Amino acid sequence: MNRTNSFVNALKWWPMPGGNNKTTFGSSVAVQKLRESKWFGPEEQRIFCAVVEYGFIVEIRSDQENNGWFGVVVCKSSKDYEHKKALPETIEIFSVKLRGNGLRVFKITLEDVWKRGWYIRINNFADKEKQPHCEKDIRDQITFARKANQSLWNNTQHFAYWCRYGSRQQDIRRRQMSECVKWGSVGMNAGMLLVMNSRQKSWSTSK
Repeated sequence: MNRTNSFVNALKWWPMPGGNNKTTFGSSVAVQKLRESKWFGPEEQRIFCAVVEYGFIVEIRSDQENNGWFGVVVCKSSKDYEHKKALPETIEIFSVKLRGNGLRVFKITLEDVWKRGWYIRINNFADKEKQPHCEKDIRDQITFARKANQSLWNNTQHFAYWCRYGSRQQDIRRRQMSECVKWGSVGMNAGMLLVMNSRQKSWSTSK
Protein backbone atom coordinates (compact mmCIF):
# COMPACT_ATOMS: atom_id res chain seq x y z
CA MET A 1 0.00 0.00 0.00
CA ASN A 2 1.19 3.50 -0.82
CA ARG A 3 1.76 5.62 2.26
CA THR A 4 3.93 8.26 0.65
CA ASN A 5 4.47 11.50 2.55
CA SER A 6 4.78 13.61 -0.61
CA PHE A 7 1.50 15.44 0.03
CA VAL A 8 2.32 15.97 3.68
CA ASN A 9 5.78 17.32 2.99
CA ALA A 10 4.35 19.77 0.47
CA LEU A 11 1.95 21.31 2.98
CA LYS A 12 2.52 24.60 4.75
CA TRP A 13 1.61 24.60 8.42
CA TRP A 14 1.22 27.45 10.88
CA PRO A 15 0.20 27.62 14.59
CA MET A 16 -3.43 28.19 15.48
CA PRO A 17 -4.30 31.31 17.51
CA GLY A 18 -4.09 30.94 21.26
CA GLY A 19 -0.70 29.30 21.48
CA ASN A 20 -2.12 25.78 21.83
CA ASN A 21 0.31 24.37 19.23
CA LYS A 22 -2.55 23.04 17.12
CA THR A 23 -2.11 23.41 13.37
CA THR A 24 -4.14 23.76 10.23
CA PHE A 25 -3.57 23.38 6.50
CA GLY A 26 -2.79 26.21 4.11
CA SER A 27 -3.72 24.47 0.85
CA SER A 28 -7.23 23.26 0.02
CA VAL A 29 -5.81 21.41 -3.00
CA ALA A 30 -3.41 19.48 -0.78
CA VAL A 31 -6.22 18.69 1.65
CA GLN A 32 -8.33 17.26 -1.18
CA LYS A 33 -5.39 15.16 -2.34
CA LEU A 34 -5.02 13.78 1.17
CA ARG A 35 -8.69 12.95 1.21
CA GLU A 36 -8.54 11.11 -2.11
CA SER A 37 -5.48 8.89 -1.99
CA LYS A 38 -3.51 9.01 1.24
CA TRP A 39 -3.20 6.03 3.60
CA PHE A 40 -2.68 7.28 7.15
CA GLY A 41 -0.71 5.43 9.79
CA PRO A 42 -0.79 5.85 13.60
CA GLU A 43 2.02 8.40 13.44
CA GLU A 44 -0.12 10.63 11.21
CA GLN A 45 -3.24 10.89 13.33
CA ARG A 46 -2.95 14.69 13.62
CA ILE A 47 -3.06 15.06 9.85
CA PHE A 48 -5.95 12.63 9.48
CA CYS A 49 -7.98 14.46 12.14
CA ALA A 50 -7.35 17.74 10.32
CA VAL A 51 -8.86 16.55 7.03
CA VAL A 52 -11.62 14.12 8.05
CA GLU A 53 -15.23 15.22 8.48
CA TYR A 54 -18.41 13.79 9.94
CA GLY A 55 -20.00 11.20 7.66
CA PHE A 56 -16.90 10.49 5.58
CA ILE A 57 -16.46 6.92 4.38
CA VAL A 58 -13.16 5.39 5.41
CA GLU A 59 -11.38 2.22 4.33
CA ILE A 60 -9.29 0.33 6.89
CA ARG A 61 -6.72 -2.43 6.44
CA SER A 62 -3.44 -3.74 7.73
CA ASP A 63 -0.16 -4.56 5.99
CA GLN A 64 -0.88 -8.27 6.41
CA GLU A 65 -4.36 -8.17 4.83
CA ASN A 66 -5.20 -7.75 1.17
CA ASN A 67 -8.83 -7.00 1.85
CA GLY A 68 -9.95 -4.29 4.22
CA TRP A 69 -13.32 -3.06 5.41
CA PHE A 70 -15.33 0.15 5.17
CA GLY A 71 -16.93 2.33 7.80
CA VAL A 72 -18.49 5.74 8.40
CA VAL A 73 -16.86 8.41 10.57
CA VAL A 74 -18.81 9.93 13.45
CA CYS A 75 -17.33 12.74 15.51
CA LYS A 76 -18.69 12.80 19.04
CA SER A 77 -19.76 16.16 20.40
CA SER A 78 -16.97 18.00 22.14
CA LYS A 79 -15.67 21.51 22.56
CA ASP A 80 -12.96 20.83 20.00
CA TYR A 81 -15.34 19.31 17.45
CA GLU A 82 -17.69 22.27 17.71
CA HIS A 83 -14.75 24.32 16.43
CA LYS A 84 -14.26 21.83 13.56
CA LYS A 85 -11.12 20.28 15.03
CA ALA A 86 -11.74 16.58 15.54
CA LEU A 87 -9.46 14.66 17.90
CA PRO A 88 -8.67 10.92 17.96
CA GLU A 89 -10.73 10.45 21.12
CA THR A 90 -13.77 12.15 19.54
CA ILE A 91 -13.80 10.04 16.35
CA GLU A 92 -15.73 6.79 16.12
CA ILE A 93 -16.14 4.55 13.08
CA PHE A 94 -19.34 2.59 12.47
CA SER A 95 -19.43 -0.51 10.31
CA VAL A 96 -21.02 -3.97 10.23
CA LYS A 97 -19.79 -7.47 10.93
CA LEU A 98 -21.27 -10.95 10.87
CA ARG A 99 -23.27 -11.80 13.97
CA GLY A 100 -25.65 -14.74 14.02
CA ASN A 101 -27.44 -14.94 10.70
CA GLY A 102 -26.69 -11.45 9.43
CA LEU A 103 -24.57 -8.32 9.53
CA ARG A 104 -24.94 -6.15 12.60
CA VAL A 105 -23.64 -2.66 13.36
CA PHE A 106 -20.59 -2.14 15.56
CA LYS A 107 -18.38 0.83 16.35
CA ILE A 108 -14.68 1.26 16.98
CA THR A 109 -12.74 4.31 18.07
CA LEU A 110 -9.98 5.82 15.97
CA GLU A 111 -7.62 5.26 18.89
CA ASP A 112 -8.35 1.51 18.73
CA VAL A 113 -7.68 1.54 14.98
CA TRP A 114 -4.25 3.02 15.65
CA LYS A 115 -3.56 0.61 18.54
CA ARG A 116 -4.16 -2.37 16.25
CA GLY A 117 -1.64 -1.05 13.76
CA TRP A 118 -4.19 -0.59 11.01
CA TYR A 119 -3.99 2.01 8.26
CA ILE A 120 -6.89 4.17 7.19
CA ARG A 121 -7.82 6.31 4.22
CA ILE A 122 -10.79 8.44 3.23
CA ASN A 123 -12.74 6.83 0.40
CA ASN A 124 -15.92 8.74 -0.47
CA PHE A 125 -16.11 6.63 -3.60
CA ALA A 126 -19.50 7.81 -4.90
CA ASP A 127 -19.33 11.57 -4.21
CA LYS A 128 -18.98 12.31 -7.92
CA GLU A 129 -22.22 10.51 -8.77
CA LYS A 130 -24.33 10.95 -5.62
CA GLN A 131 -25.15 13.84 -3.30
CA PRO A 132 -24.02 12.95 0.24
CA HIS A 133 -26.47 13.36 3.08
CA CYS A 134 -26.07 16.15 5.59
CA GLU A 135 -24.67 15.36 9.03
CA LYS A 136 -28.12 15.02 10.62
CA ASP A 137 -29.33 12.56 7.99
CA ILE A 138 -26.19 10.43 8.31
CA ARG A 139 -26.66 10.42 12.07
CA ASP A 140 -30.29 9.31 11.57
CA GLN A 141 -29.20 6.56 9.17
CA ILE A 142 -26.75 5.17 11.73
CA THR A 143 -29.32 5.41 14.54
CA PHE A 144 -31.82 3.47 12.43
CA ALA A 145 -29.16 0.89 11.49
CA ARG A 146 -28.26 0.26 15.13
CA LYS A 147 -31.90 -0.50 15.94
CA ALA A 148 -32.55 -2.67 12.87
CA ASN A 149 -33.64 -6.21 13.72
CA GLN A 150 -32.58 -7.64 10.39
CA SER A 151 -29.55 -7.39 8.13
CA LEU A 152 -30.10 -4.68 5.53
CA TRP A 153 -26.66 -4.70 3.91
CA ASN A 154 -24.55 -7.07 1.84
CA ASN A 155 -21.13 -6.04 3.19
CA THR A 156 -19.28 -3.16 4.88
CA GLN A 157 -19.02 -1.15 1.65
CA HIS A 158 -22.76 -1.43 1.09
CA PHE A 159 -23.39 -0.26 4.68
CA ALA A 160 -21.10 2.76 4.31
CA TYR A 161 -22.74 3.69 0.99
CA TRP A 162 -26.19 3.38 2.54
CA CYS A 163 -25.26 5.66 5.44
CA ARG A 164 -23.77 8.39 3.24
CA TYR A 165 -25.96 8.22 0.13
CA GLY A 166 -28.81 5.74 0.64
CA SER A 167 -32.55 6.34 0.87
CA ARG A 168 -33.42 8.23 4.03
CA GLN A 169 -36.04 6.69 6.29
CA GLN A 170 -38.29 9.75 6.08
CA ASP A 171 -38.22 9.52 2.28
CA ILE A 172 -39.19 5.85 2.44
CA ARG A 173 -42.07 6.66 4.79
CA ARG A 174 -43.27 9.43 2.47
CA ARG A 175 -43.25 7.05 -0.48
CA GLN A 176 -45.13 4.47 1.55
CA MET A 177 -47.74 7.04 2.58
CA SER A 178 -48.03 8.19 -1.02
CA GLU A 179 -48.55 4.60 -2.17
CA CYS A 180 -51.16 4.05 0.54
CA VAL A 181 -53.02 7.17 -0.52
CA LYS A 182 -52.69 6.25 -4.18
CA TRP A 183 -53.90 2.68 -3.80
CA GLY A 184 -56.43 3.72 -1.19
CA SER A 185 -57.91 6.13 -3.70
CA VAL A 186 -57.86 3.47 -6.41
CA GLY A 187 -59.56 1.03 -4.06
CA MET A 188 -62.14 3.60 -3.06
CA ASN A 189 -62.88 4.47 -6.69
CA ALA A 190 -63.15 0.81 -7.60
CA GLY A 191 -65.53 0.27 -4.70
CA MET A 192 -67.68 3.20 -5.81
CA LEU A 193 -67.81 1.80 -9.36
CA LEU A 194 -68.92 -1.60 -8.04
CA VAL A 195 -71.65 0.01 -5.95
CA MET A 196 -72.82 2.15 -8.87
CA ASN A 197 -72.83 -0.85 -11.23
CA SER A 198 -74.76 -2.88 -8.69
CA ARG A 199 -77.36 -0.14 -8.30
CA GLN A 200 -77.60 0.23 -12.07
CA LYS A 201 -78.28 -3.49 -12.45
CA SER A 202 -80.88 -3.44 -9.69
CA TRP A 203 -82.67 -0.48 -11.28
CA SER A 204 -82.61 -2.15 -14.71
CA THR A 205 -84.00 -5.41 -13.27
CA SER A 206 -86.78 -3.62 -11.41
CA LYS A 207 -87.95 -2.02 -14.63
